[in-house]
Amino acid sequence: MANNASNNLEERILSSIFVAADDLDAEDVELALLTTVPADDSALGNAVEVTDGSGGNYARKSLIGAMTIASSGSSPYDTTAKNTAEISFLESTNDYSAEVKGVAIYGKRYGADSSQILFYGPLATNKTVSAGDTFKFAADALVITLA
Repeated sequence: MANNASNNLEERILSSIFVAADDLDAEDVELALLTTVPADDSALGNAVEVTDGSGGNYARKSLIGAMTIASSGSSPYDTTAKNTAEISFLESTNDYSAEVKGVAIYGKRYGADSSQILFYGPLATNKTVSAGDTFKFAADALVITLA
């Protein structure tokens, strides 16, 4: 048997995670900034989320309703979820604990608590965030692909 999922299934999977529904709350699917990115699934416990010191205002960003799901019209028929608008974290009140090296998408709905990582990956370029900086993803910059 082939191990390929149909576009229909890929769309349903991504939609069930990112598209707003009556049973989803804003904190059910959140984007976090990481200073340490896991190498693979066996190292998910090694993911380290940024902090911005005592009294800082870093917080995860909800992705519910922020992503658009679409399948490509040509082979290999990838299905993607990508942000439709800019995703902007709060202006940092303190320096982040270390360079931002990657992201993780946490899903409370799919685990016992908000520590369940659904997707993760490195940034193309590491970013130092100092007090007064605002970390942002431009529209269409955060892309998750199922193939």
